[in-house]
Amino acid sequence: MQLGLYPLVTMAAMFAGLRMMGFGGMLLAPIMVLILKAALAEPGDVAVAKQRAGHKFGKRQKNPPAAGA
Repeated sequence: MQLGLYPLVTMAAMFAGLRMMGFGGMLLAPIMVLILKAALAEPGDVAVAKQRAGHKFGKRQKNPPAAGA
């Protein structure tokens, strides 16, 4: 499963979380970075991601279009 973060960003977040909050911070910091990334994403980015995943307006399409169509 991919988190959508560059490995260096994930490692930096883990290191910063470890230094600031200990072991729990090391686990929570990458999650907080993902939340921050999602909050700062432009609305169009989310719509494109949903469309690529086969969603339309929050609902999954029953018959998604073929890849070559």
